[in-house]
Amino acid sequence: MLVTIAVMVARPLVVVVAVSGVIGAAAAVHAGDAASSSPPCPAAVVRYRPYPGIAPGFRGLPWVAGTPSAQGLVGLLVYWPEAWRAQKMTHATIYTNNHGPGGVPNMKILWAFLSPQAKTALGAGRVVIKGQRLDAPGKTWQQFVEISYTGQNRVPSYASNINLPSAGCWRLELTAGPLHATTVFNAISASG
Repeated sequence: MLVTIAVMVARPLVVVVAVSGVIGAAAAVHAGDAASSSPPCPAAVVRYRPYPGIAPGFRGLPWVAGTPSAQGLVGLLVYWPEAWRAQKMTHATIYTNNHGPGGVPNMKILWAFLSPQAKTALGAGRVVIKGQRLDAPGKTWQQFVEISYTGQNRVPSYASNINLPSAGCWRLELTAGPLHATTVFNAISASG
């Protein structure tokens, strides 16, 4: 089940440059003067080394870690465009409204709690993901059920399509029973 609540946004924050249908580079452009007092988005670092889980099919996917690190939250960025991979872009970025340029790719992220205590967590059958804008008013929330896959090794895992309603800096708070972690993404609009 997917539920999203959107709250209005004060101003557009991002422009996306696309070349021949291929995502080029994304650059933050603030509406207003260059002396904007808004701090940069403290987005999570995208990692390209093999993720710390054991499922071999996910080794090539870029990923982000959650905090606190003791929870072992990993977000495998299934949607991450090839152009961003080629650039080794390390600033966690996601398109708004669950769609990139041309309507694809969907913003698919596989979340997994890898800590030893997560394997025995009771009540972790679904994850609630609450989004909170850090740079302007805005909230959203979504809910996803636990999935299973080859190589999972009892790690609580959740397939999601993240739907952030507006461009800006978003903190995602994930809660699955007693498991809790956060991460930050810079959301950009595919339409510029």
